[in-house]
Amino acid sequence: MKKFFLKILILFLILAVTDQGLGRIVEYYFFKTRDGDTGGQVNALLEKKAPILVFGSSRAEGQYSPEALKLSLRSEVFNAGFKGANSLYDYAVLGLVLEKYTPDLIVYDFSTMTIGKTSNIYGKLEPLYPFWRNASIWDLIRKKSLFEPIFFLSRLYPYNSKLHSIIMFNIIKARPGASNGYYPLNSVMGPMPLLDQKKIDAEGRDSILIDYFMKFISMAKQKGIKIVVVCSPRYMKGTYDIPEELIRYLNEMSIPFLDFDLAHYPQFNDHKLYKDLDHLNNVGAEIFSSLLGQKINSLLLVSEK
Repeated sequence: MKKFFLKILILFLILAVTDQGLGRIVEYYFFKTRDGDTGGQVNALLEKKAPILVFGSSRAEGQYSPEALKLSLRSEVFNAGFKGANSLYDYAVLGLVLEKYTPDLIVYDFSTMTIGKTSNIYGKLEPLYPFWRNASIWDLIRKKSLFEPIFFLSRLYPYNSKLHSIIMFNIIKARPGASNGYYPLNSVMGPMPLLDQKKIDAEGRDSILIDYFMKFISMAKQKGIKIVVVCSPRYMKGTYDIPEELIRYLNEMSIPFLDFDLAHYPQFNDHKLYKDLDHLNNVGAEIFSSLLGQKINSLLLVSEK
């Protein structure tokens, strides 16, 4: 029996040493990556320290052209949008950013993903697991479950879903968009009848995510960062379904809110500018970003008077 337990102990020690050794290697190469949708892009965001940042989900990632915005705003722009991101993820990323530097302006693309209910809202934090040593990230990870911190005894665990990305983006280092986080959508949607804007009832909204959206705004405001919240164009009729309580909150915080609905911006009533009903393609994104830059520029000029 003693031999059996000794073998188990030796096996455990081998696994632990292997985990720690491989974990160090994977960690080293992760923090060398500057691209990838499993967290590597955050390294580029933190390194570049752009004065203007775009936050949001896929509607931010593929619709806000940093180069087009830069022409109007005359400053470097980094698109920190991330597919499937919610306000919790955005809040966590902003915390990482503020430990490095303070940007001048944040453009926040509000969408159904921002506060919409999901089966596991804290699962959206997984791309940020490599940054678990950051106190604010660790605090959020601990909220996922009582047992989640135990897994971090493994040095490999934070990189479980990132191995392919780490390998790929240490080989491919010049993918278009890697330098500023923008990944344009190139396909074109076919002719479609205009549908009514999607509505999200109270049951479809997550109160925790609403709270994190407000925390995001508050944290940025406390640092003196200018913020503009935007609902970017979509191929649907009507205004975007943002809760009245958030509209009131934005007003109280003196945060401009721009909704690019088709009634007020008929130039986006063209299916050729879209990849699908919810996403502009690269042509539409360039037009939108240029217009948005002009709008923001005029808003900032007015606020400074």
